[in-house]
Amino acid sequence: MIDIFKKRPALFNTVEVDEFKELLAQHNSVLLDVRTTEEVVEGKISEAINLDYYSRNFKQSVDLLDREKTYLVYCRNGGRARKASKLMTEIGFQNVVMLKGGFKVWKK
Repeated sequence: MIDIFKKRPALFNTVEVDEFKELLAQHNSVLLDVRTTEEVVEGKISEAINLDYYSRNFKQSVDLLDREKTYLVYCRNGGRARKASKLMTEIGFQNVVMLKGGFKVWKK
């Protein structure tokens, strides 16, 4: 029997560096860095907005963002970006794209 009330999983896209760069070049998206402030000081992708995934008010900060925009999300290796992207889609964001491998891959 099919449960028609079963919640569908929240979905987001995971892309490689080249596709992430193409999306950035389109200028119609928001770049979101979910690393800690200490990590950001070591380097970041220009134009990125930093919202520390580990901060106590991360969910509240994300909740204030415009759900109609496309968000390109990254962290150091991909783990926090995956969790952040999942959270964003679960609370109603429709266009979330995660950088596979994170900033570590971006720097190479």
